[in-house]
Amino acid sequence: MPFLETLRIEASARHAALAVAIVAAAIFVAPCASGGEAAHPRLLFGSSAIPGLRQKITIEPVAAMYRRLVADTTAPSASPEIDPGIRDDGPWAEGSAAARCGFLYVLTGDDEWAKRAKVFVERRINDVTEGTSGTGWAKNVKGLRLYHFGKSVALAYDFCWSAPSWSQFRITVSTKLKEQADFIF
Repeated sequence: MPFLETLRIEASARHAALAVAIVAAAIFVAPCASGGEAAHPRLLFGSSAIPGLRQKITIEPVAAMYRRLVADTTAPSASPEIDPGIRDDGPWAEGSAAARCGFLYVLTGDDEWAKRAKVFVERRINDVTEGTSGTGWAKNVKGLRLYHFGKSVALAYDFCWSAPSWSQFRITVSTKLKEQADFIF
């Protein structure tokens, strides 16, 4: 590989790492810097968009998509001992279920969805299993699982930020996400 091409690749990787660090700083540091409770910097849409999203779920075809999201999220659970109202297809689906439940909290404002998201997030961030059945998140094992679950936990964190059931839990999740980011980089 020519020397200049190698430099371009290395520079791109540094720029990507810098971009991730800036986003992480905006999410984790900026709210605390003011000394008070700052507005949460949402990842996918601003707080002002939420009333419009809630209205859209009442109008077709979005209403049909909303009903499908609810049905997919509340399908019969493979592990009813966890929560009989949440679909659970194992560790890989738990992260996605956390994000879906969190998004349903945004769409409805119903804290029950945030509580359901919390169940999955707690399981993911406290997982110490290894091998094909676990993520090793709490064991700091690098790999695609760690990144996959990190994305899903970050989405659930973002969606459930203002949920009453997350008022203290969001501090724990923020800390775990920061630890994960430090471990990855």
